[in-house]
Amino acid sequence: MGCGSSSAEKPPAKVKEENKRIEQKEHREGDETHKKQYQDIDQHAKRAPNSLRNSVDELVQYMMRYTKDHRLLSRGFFIWIAENIRYDLDGLLGRQARAPNDVVSVMKNGLSVCEGVAGIEVKKLSGYSKGFGYSGEEPITSSQSTDHAWNAVKLEGKWYLLDSTWGAGHADGHNYVKEFCEFYFLTDPAEFANDHFPYMNNNMEESLKWQLLKNPISLEEFNKNVHLKSHAFSLGVVPISHKKGFFE
Repeated sequence: MGCGSSSAEKPPAKVKEENKRIEQKEHREGDETHKKQYQDIDQHAKRAPNSLRNSVDELVQYMMRYTKDHRLLSRGFFIWIAENIRYDLDGLLGRQARAPNDVVSVMKNGLSVCEGVAGIEVKKLSGYSKGFGYSGEEPITSSQSTDHAWNAVKLEGKWYLLDSTWGAGHADGHNYVKEFCEFYFLTDPAEFANDHFPYMNNNMEESLKWQLLKNPISLEEFNKNVHLKSHAFSLGVVPISHKKGFFE
């Protein structure tokens, strides 16, 4: 006689969801391990003298005196930006002229709208975000101008996503709140797609690749999906059945 299972087989959809939750749990556990490794480079980046704000080359040399490991260097630049760059909310809202956005000007002024120093092998990405001013009642269309920029960084032959601007702080009403957010450093692509949708050079097919997902979501799905805050992912609180923010 053959052996049979005492419980019914799970539907493929439930198996897929369970596997996804396991992968996300393993990802979070891996993040915790890396956090311990980041402690020293974090402190090194925070101790960087103000004089380094005048030169990208000098900042790179300073970081490389501590390590040449690409992951740790990426972390060091991420922390340095979070410590030294603040979002130019006044410029974005038109309360004053926008600050210059080239790297040297950003370093000198400590102001930035999305762009900054990334380092290593990096690609600048731009697209749509569910950030300041976003309303789910007004679906984003590809005819709109993009409103945000972030980076993909290549480490050990694999691309990862990070957002230095959102890692540094956030907008609270019409005020900028400087508050470090670990979540936006080498974020799980599935979680990053919650509030970032890449769209560059009017090329949707190519842009979708930079979600770094096996099955990229469409702009329509991006609009309809529940908008979760980073804290929800950090706590492992995500919707299982009701994933749409609006019902038709």
